[in-house]
Amino acid sequence: MILLVIILMACNSAKSSEDNLSYLDQNKMRLNAGLKAIENNTYGTIHSVLIMHNNDIIFEEYFNGWTEDSLHMMQSATKSVISTLMGIAIQEGFIDDVNQKVLPYFKHKAPENINKWKEEMTIEDLLTQQHGLKWQESPWNSPNNTWRKILATEGDWYKSILSSPMQCEPGTRFNYSNAAPVLTSGIIQEASKMSIDSFAKTYLFDPLNIKTYRFWEGNGGAKRNGSALLFLKSRDMLKIGQLYLNNGRWNDKQILPKSWVKKAAKTPITENHRDNRFYRFGYGYFWWNTPETMGSNPKTNTNIYLARGAGGQYIIVDPDNSMVVVITAWDLQKGNYIFDLYTRYIQPQVHKTTAPNLFAEGVLSKNVETSATLMPSNREFYFAKKDSFYANNQKSTIYKSISIDGKWSKPEIVSFSGTYSDSSPFVTPDGNRIYFSSNRPINRHTKKQDRDIWYVEKESNKWSAPKHLQVYNSEKSEYSPTLDKHGNLYFGSYRDGGFGSGDIWVSYLKNNTYQTPINLGSNLNTNGGEWGSCISPNGDFIIYEASGRDQNITHDGDLYISYFKNNQWSKSQYLGDLNSGGSDLSPKIHNKTLYFASNRHENFKVEMNNNNVDLYSIHLDSISAFKKHD
Repeated sequence: MILLVIILMACNSAKSSEDNLSYLDQNKMRLNAGLKAIENNTYGTIHSVLIMHNNDIIFEEYFNGWTEDSLHMMQSATKSVISTLMGIAIQEGFIDDVNQKVLPYFKHKAPENINKWKEEMTIEDLLTQQHGLKWQESPWNSPNNTWRKILATEGDWYKSILSSPMQCEPGTRFNYSNAAPVLTSGIIQEASKMSIDSFAKTYLFDPLNIKTYRFWEGNGGAKRNGSALLFLKSRDMLKIGQLYLNNGRWNDKQILPKSWVKKAAKTPITENHRDNRFYRFGYGYFWWNTPETMGSNPKTNTNIYLARGAGGQYIIVDPDNSMVVVITAWDLQKGNYIFDLYTRYIQPQVHKTTAPNLFAEGVLSKNVETSATLMPSNREFYFAKKDSFYANNQKSTIYKSISIDGKWSKPEIVSFSGTYSDSSPFVTPDGNRIYFSSNRPINRHTKKQDRDIWYVEKESNKWSAPKHLQVYNSEKSEYSPTLDKHGNLYFGSYRDGGFGSGDIWVSYLKNNTYQTPINLGSNLNTNGGEWGSCISPNGDFIIYEASGRDQNITHDGDLYISYFKNNQWSKSQYLGDLNSGGSDLSPKIHNKTLYFASNRHENFKVEMNNNNVDLYSIHLDSISAFKKHD
């Protein structure tokens, strides 16, 4: 079905304002592209997509056999509904406020391991997932998965959870868990003397005209185990988001306190999110939020907040654009990244950016290609290739391709590579040398344990035998050599004296002799890892790959830029609108064009464990951080 037809049907079946028509008109091409991505299973198995704009449903479509009457297993999006019920319980006077201590509600359960920290745990500590309990939920198949152990028992969940030892003081550390919402629903039941499903029906579902729903209550029912899972229709999930969009009001009645909506959406819990499950979000009262503009392209409004559930269950509230979007799906590999479907195809565009182009498309194989470097003539390029991105201790080989009548030839192994593991080739600005990193032995009798920098020279239109650079090679690996027009050599190294697992260094060329390497300093290097880099021909800026930083919490590396001015390197800038949700690496600069490698998916930005790494190119002037510097 063509999406434009669907849009027109949606417009005919919903109240259509001029703003809604304007939104559909401005975004129909992106929405069509989104439908194509869904039909191609780019985001796994999508069940439904609903868009509400200015309180009107302007788009509603179901896929893969799902219908408007289907109940969707909300998974952890249930937490956001439990938060809503807690806000209502406080408004109705059953509970004073979020500062109430947790243990008094469960005294009759006689939990074990009581100490001062556990006695100080509050309802707010539960809502912000800062409960302090010693609790592990990832990975699911771990024998130490606390929640899995709880599910496997026939015992009392409340007692089991509260008997867990404390790991830290409540309110000090984020630790995402199912324990927190279970305890929260238990508190609502104890305070109201109602089962959680009765409370929800009376104070939330009936006012919102939600008639069909189901709670999964675990072994023994809600009174003993709380609410672990809620099933709702997509339209009713949309109503939950609409309630928040309208600051807690429904049909001129304040169902939920306006102050609760603000707290739930924007409580800035952002620490300790170095985990794929959290994908750069902050956390409120069982609602996720976007405290900062996200680093990946396309960018995201900072006021968005959302309910998220495993497999791809989303209620997205976008107050700035008066929108609520519901997406339901099931794909445990891609489910955490279905938010990209919203940012890419549904959200009104925040920034228009220029996307990089695949380099030598159709010529390179579907393996791992990195470190594209070109001869000055632009008619010959070199790159490194290996079979897998994730396997360790793999052999890497250097290839070349030649431009013939404007088309790149089939790559061939270069004369100086193929026996050992060679990587990170770099053609010097004059085209007379290629520097690269290799584990080849310095002499035939000694096997090399680390990687050193080598080079080959043009001799009678052929490359010489590899030559070893002894001056700056250490007993630990050196990698990613690049040179400016003065011959100064920049490279990465694990050598002693750095800030982290890998740093970027420079060896200046003076009187035709390379000097003792100098670390480029803390404005570039951190206690994480700095990897592939490339110095500009004039030596005035450097682009490099780094990992272990706040911006790249979900993948191996992103690209950064630093400028050399006033005789020092500036604080590095994150190349936000260039980086993807995958790994972006091995930058090379040639004629004001940046070449780099990435395992981004061809249709969207994030793919877990995507093993295909391709080469990309983009003009430097298209990168916003570079333009801002100018």
